[in-house]
Amino acid sequence: MPKNFTLQLFFILILSVFKCVCTGPCQEDWVFYKDSCYFQSSVKKNWQIAEKNCVEKGSHLVVVNDLVFLSSFVKLSESYWIGLVEKEEGQWTWVDGTDYMNGEDCGQLHARVTVDRRRLWNDADCMLSYPYFCEVFIPRDGLGVKNGREFSPK
Repeated sequence: MPKNFTLQLFFILILSVFKCVCTGPCQEDWVFYKDSCYFQSSVKKNWQIAEKNCVEKGSHLVVVNDLVFLSSFVKLSESYWIGLVEKEEGQWTWVDGTDYMNGEDCGQLHARVTVDRRRLWNDADCMLSYPYFCEVFIPRDGLGVKNGREFSPK
């Protein structure tokens, strides 16, 4: 067997194993990163429909905990819905209930980037259509149970 062929086979094997590690416990088309699975929709929807679609997948719009990670998946020229919403005037919260402190009622990952190429988020009209990210938390114990509730992404 030629040495090059063996080396190529080795790299293919490593890449296929690496892919399995990256997807972790996530469904196909989802990406695993730091205890969560992420789904990037290329279909544009308004904020409410985007959140509804995420809920139907057993998740919610993404709560931005790692902007660098999330920014690595997005087109620089595109804005995306995230899980930030103003349910009462001046009361911004993430869909997971954590607080956030802005005129419009829904949060977007803004297309504009800063000098150091980081994305910003922005408040936007909820009826505008953008692609979006869904996120579901994966319990660390790997048994599918967190606080007595069953974890079952659809």
